[in-house]
Amino acid sequence: MNICIVSREYPPETGWGGIGTYTYHLAQGLARRGHAVHVVAQYISDADELGRGRGPYYDGEVLVHRVEHTTFLRKRGVLMSLPCDGNTECMCIRK
Repeated sequence: MNICIVSREYPPETGWGGIGTYTYHLAQGLARRGHAVHVVAQYISDADELGRGRGPYYDGEVLVHRVEHTTFLRKRGVLMSLPCDGNTECMCIRK
């Protein structure tokens, strides 16, 4: 199954508290079970302490997409279109 999790926090860059930790463990657990997992989370700077940029990048088996923090989850409608693989796109929608 293709799963997209949208959260303000996802470690290490924005893993400040419980929701970041929960999102991390949920995404990693679903990926270990064979699901294709994408996480959309905000970014604060252009690179985290590991030198990764805004993404997308893999954190283990989880594909992480970073979104500018000043506009994250503020607009109604389609948040963004993410290339999942060569044949499909993931749409993250906020109503």
